[in-house]
Amino acid sequence: NRADSAGVPLLALAAPDEFRIGPWRIRVANPGRTRAEEEEEENDRSLVLIVQGPLRSLLFTGDIGRRTEARLLQTGPPPRAEVLVAPHHGSSSANSPGWIAALRPRAVVFSVGRSNRFGHPAESVLQAYGRGGARILRTDRDGAILLAAPQGRTLFYRYRDGDWLHQLTQTDLGEDAEMP
Repeated sequence: NRADSAGVPLLALAAPDEFRIGPWRIRVANPGRTRAEEEEEENDRSLVLIVQGPLRSLLFTGDIGRRTEARLLQTGPPPRAEVLVAPHHGSSSANSPGWIAALRPRAVVFSVGRSNRFGHPAESVLQAYGRGGARILRTDRDGAILLAAPQGRTLFYRYRDGDWLHQLTQTDLGEDAEMP
């Protein structure tokens, strides 16, 4: 594979692995190394990463479903995430009401293709996160999303029409900003 030919080592990650990159702490929350977790559906074995750094926290959830959401919530306090990448592209088979209520992210990124055949994200999921006060960002509408964190602010940019110049937010996530 390309990683081997480039001399890049591959590492299998599982909970509770943790490592640091500069000031960022990255913790693996899923999958675990237990036999029961190995027998889960493929989507529920998705890599879930909790990334914490200076003034920021992000939660990357892959394609986990409601069963894994429930297990993650039962294993301790929910990971606080300023920014959440929505489980399973915003599917209603994930993003349970309990998950949304427990996490209360300030921004949710839905990684979905334009006109995808599954209809992701589900309208009920979008509404649930919106009722919780989360800012909604969608790759099908906004293009690729870039998060920048200068001087205690969280800014989102989109890559669309050939550049990263379009800024989606003008202020911190805690303030209401107009989004085009």
